[in-house]
Amino acid sequence: MGVVFGLADKIAVVVYGEVIAFDTPEKVRANQRVQEAYLGSQVADAQVGAGAH
Repeated sequence: MGVVFGLADKIAVVVYGEVIAFDTPEKVRANQRVQEAYLGSQVADAQVGAGAH
């Protein structure tokens, strides 16, 4: 994934056939729905609470 984030201008994230994000790598990385889909909602909530985006 790091290679994709480093090369792409825009990234689409698809979960169960639904595009949940389409934006710059920085915005996709900070997207709450993307974090929940890939890290689980409890981990994503903890990161937001700790100030990590």
